[in-house]
Amino acid sequence: REALKLEPENATYAGHLIYVLKQAGQATAAIEFADEWLLQGHTPNAVFWNGKGLAHDKLDQYEQYASYCREALKLEPKDATYAGNLVDALKQAGQANAAIEFADEWLAQGHTPTNAYFWYRKGNAYDQLGQYEQYASCCREALKLEPENTWCTGSLVHALKQTGQAIEAIEFADEWLAQGHTPNAYFWNRKGLAHNQIGQYEQVAACYRNALKLEPKDATYAGNLVYALKKAGQATAAIEFADEWLAQGYEPNEYFNDQLQQARSQLAIE
Repeated sequence: REALKLEPENATYAGHLIYVLKQAGQATAAIEFADEWLLQGHTPNAVFWNGKGLAHDKLDQYEQYASYCREALKLEPKDATYAGNLVDALKQAGQANAAIEFADEWLAQGHTPTNAYFWYRKGNAYDQLGQYEQYASCCREALKLEPENTWCTGSLVHALKQTGQAIEAIEFADEWLAQGHTPNAYFWNRKGLAHNQIGQYEQVAACYRNALKLEPKDATYAGNLVYALKKAGQATAAIEFADEWLAQGYEPNEYFNDQLQQARSQLAIE
């Protein structure tokens, strides 16, 4: 705001203000500011349009998100992040086919993705269509650019699992960890689901314990740990964990409550 007092027409400063308002949970205020700034006759740049698009994304206004991504790309057509955002916007608007078509056209124009993000978003579009071989291919392209990227790694684990290659997914995940990379909760979630596909419930439980170290409040991860312990024949341990988790003041969801009830039923039968 101080910068804009000095240079009110500066589109980059305006774009940054939009972005930080959005990040502060004030997406509506961000959009209102952007609209007011435009009404003052200022000329936007790609940073401005991208920021405005992301603010609309925060409000689940995906058509507007896509529209402003297109405006950004008119000004900077080579930008891989803006291209990835348009892929994301179209996918979230339920237009996964259009997202992939745009991505292919963008690549055909000779543009080069400079980061993993473009491939990650293209992969997400394939995931939405259930085209998991293509999803895996995009994840591999992303990891060529950013081999340490834990989101892309978790996505590749998921894609391989979805193609019936759970063992390969786990082997890849273990190799990636052995290289010293740092996982996030999403990675552990995807690895846990791969172990679950082949009935390795002890390993599923271990993955969800790791996920909960990073995101302890996540009720679905907690429910998955209850599930894994139950499936491993440890209903008592499942109930004890659930009680401890609830005692910390975390909010359960329907899935967590269902898994806890099943563990209690299993223990009663035993």
